[in-house]
Amino acid sequence: MSNLVNTVIIILRDGFAYVYLIYSVINAKISVGEFTLYFGAISGFSGWITQIINQVNALGQASLQISDMREFFELDDVSLPDNPLHVPEDRPCAIEFCHVSFCYGESEGDVISDLNLKIKAGEKLAIVCVNGAGKTTLVKLLCGLYRPRLGEIKINSVNIGQMDRDTLYDLFSAVFQEPLMLPFSIAENVSLKLSEETDRAKVLGALNASGLGGYVEKLPKGIDSPMLKVMEEEGVVLSGGQQQMLLLARALYKDAPILLLDEPTVALDPIAESDMYEKYHALTSGKTAVYISHRLGSTRFCDKIVYLNEGNIAEEGSHEELMRRNGEYARVFEIQSHYYQKSVPEREVM
Repeated sequence: MSNLVNTVIIILRDGFAYVYLIYSVINAKISVGEFTLYFGAISGFSGWITQIINQVNALGQASLQISDMREFFELDDVSLPDNPLHVPEDRPCAIEFCHVSFCYGESEGDVISDLNLKIKAGEKLAIVCVNGAGKTTLVKLLCGLYRPRLGEIKINSVNIGQMDRDTLYDLFSAVFQEPLMLPFSIAENVSLKLSEETDRAKVLGALNASGLGGYVEKLPKGIDSPMLKVMEEEGVVLSGGQQQMLLLARALYKDAPILLLDEPTVALDPIAESDMYEKYHALTSGKTAVYISHRLGSTRFCDKIVYLNEGNIAEEGSHEELMRRNGEYARVFEIQSHYYQKSVPEREVM
């Protein structure tokens, strides 16, 4: 909007000046040489003013960003509630949502509405639904990034609202939709710690288990190779599939008792997504895991599947049970599988 206003002002200002010059030449008030001189002077002055306006706008944007950063740094770094509770050392962890409701604003309706859900210790749960039904919100509530409007969320029978933040975060290995790659070494990207605090042997083991170890070993600097080209020109840029392998290595390195996967494979094709989920499943046995996907067939290996609709559980059970019920889950699954089956003959011909 500011650019549009700036353009209109420039057109009005310069247009008036140029019209006046043309009028003066036509009426012999100034010579052609004077017209050329004044025209060049106005153009130069206009460009100078435009640069000043652009720099002022850029300073304004930078000031807003710096203000946000300062406000972030000035936040109270208090991780303990008034009466913090300790989580029992039981591993893996059991999770329970008790009448949980959540909305993003007082004027908006609930995204999650009176939801009750139990996830047994060591259980693999898949949350599936159409876009916008609340699955990502559910995961962020579990992580403590959002607080429920009503109800409570428990881990090993302890309300997460009464846990200190650091203890709560230590319970999760979370992989969200957009892979976060930092302009540091591969080892630091896996451990998410400073180089001197990183267990190099553990990084190598995690990379090998995820399938990325062979690629990293061929790099001149191995796990010390810088990532991205933001800081160094020789920085490593991973493909989409390799990024998913690094995220898996990151989850294996942290070795938290709860694994959360919020559609991390959304950019992959269905076969690659299924393979990646199977790899997560095989390498994270003995953990409680929550898988989120909009492709219903990719999470058939889970112990239980929850189908969300309008912020609550519409159907719950194993894949086979939900298919036998012939409800909404079965309908969506058939639509998706039919779409892929239609493409099979074309692939065979190729």
